[in-house]
Amino acid sequence: MKRSIRQRVFSAYRRLTFASLNIVSLRRLRNYFAYPRFGSHYGGWHLPKEFVADAAPKNAISAGVGEDMSFDLALASCHWHIILVDPTPRAVAHYQRVLETPPDEVRDYDYVESRGREIVTSENFEFLSKALSRETGNLRLYFPKNSSYVSLTSVENTESHRHDEYLDVEAIKIADILARCNLDEINLLKMDIEGSEVGVLESLEGSEIRPQIILVEFDCLRYLNTIREFNGMLRSLHSLIDRLGYRIAVVHDYNFTLERLG
Repeated sequence: MKRSIRQRVFSAYRRLTFASLNIVSLRRLRNYFAYPRFGSHYGGWHLPKEFVADAAPKNAISAGVGEDMSFDLALASCHWHIILVDPTPRAVAHYQRVLETPPDEVRDYDYVESRGREIVTSENFEFLSKALSRETGNLRLYFPKNSSYVSLTSVENTESHRHDEYLDVEAIKIADILARCNLDEINLLKMDIEGSEVGVLESLEGSEIRPQIILVEFDCLRYLNTIREFNGMLRSLHSLIDRLGYRIAVVHDYNFTLERLG
């Protein structure tokens, strides 16, 4: 079905807004190249180069694994410890394939091969077959209409997902992940969790959990239909980011790199 003129205008407006956000954020940085992309074109994220390469031990929560671990493997190659969080069957199966594949045969979107031999072991990673959410409990996730897509969402009645086919999973909040893994803090939080991201960020307001870097795909911006709704959501997100004490460093489509102030 052809998109209406209103939909085309809204889509163009969205693209221009993301571009302007990126220009504004880059003005705050001394050097854009200090924030390279780690991982594949599909699954990669922009991070401060020195932050990743620093030899000090670091921990990350990477929520939303899907079928591209290139970003997580990039961190592991720099001696990070990554807690992967994803309850979907295809993500669990993908992690097992990567874990069981000999190091010189790992080809996760060809990213590992481009960096040389990569050792992927359970020492680099922990995998929690749960959904990251605002609260620990139960969560219903809806399957995509296109069966080739891997991502499930907690948002009901989206155009891209089914409302009559779902998966009930265990959900877990960040504080409970830290307690379970015997950690006092994390250095990085990555969220590609298809609609639950705002609730997780809001839950941080009442805690002392403040990772140095937060990587978040704001899928909440995908499910809007008008410029007014889009602008209203952007204002709410800006306010939340400010209250948490972060600034927008890089914007790439719906993916935001947030850097802690101070």
